[in-house]
Amino acid sequence: MEKNQHIGNFIFIEYTTPKYGNKYGIFMCKFCQEKKERVVYQVKSGYVKNCHCQQNKLNLTHGHSTNKKSSKTYETWRSIKKRCINKNHPHFKDYGGRGITICDEWLNSFSNFLKDMGEKPEGYSIDRIDNNKGYYKENCKWSNIKEQNNNKRNNTILEFNGVKKTISQWSDFTGIKDCTISERIKRGWSIEKTLTSPIRFHKKFHSSVPPFSTNAFNKNSIEF
Repeated sequence: MEKNQHIGNFIFIEYTTPKYGNKYGIFMCKFCQEKKERVVYQVKSGYVKNCHCQQNKLNLTHGHSTNKKSSKTYETWRSIKKRCINKNHPHFKDYGGRGITICDEWLNSFSNFLKDMGEKPEGYSIDRIDNNKGYYKENCKWSNIKEQNNNKRNNTILEFNGVKKTISQWSDFTGIKDCTISERIKRGWSIEKTLTSPIRFHKKFHSSVPPFSTNAFNKNSIEF
């Protein structure tokens, strides 16, 4: 970068001492002329787009962030940006480090994120439909904890009679606990035996989960 180079709402002044493996420099705000040391790649990438003078104006516009408190929707947006861009973020390796990005429309505008996703529902969090793709409108939705757990990259998928489900989803469908299904698979049981064999309790218990007919797993009969 060259001295007096314009980048967004900043003017680059000079490089300073590198820290933590990142280049730092002095940037001057075009609006209030405040000079402040910032991480160079954060300014160049657009992660840091405004100085506090402009950010305060933006906060008043969308109403989701004040000097005292930010909304859960706003914090979600900030968290997405951090784990996709900030190399020092503890979860960067699982997101930006493996190519997960945030679209330009969201990166530079919380208002665009809010317009596309709406308010964050209570008890929900942002979820990517395809975990190998980034954060953009068509690939994101608000999901509860159970939905997110079923969408993890490390989930075990079992296929039976042409139907694919996670262990948790098969547990909901069959009534067999997910830990029982996992243990049966570890012991070398076939998927059919795992999902159709009744649970046998000790004699002091009087109930058991009834066996399921393989006909119950007909692909055409399952509601998704």
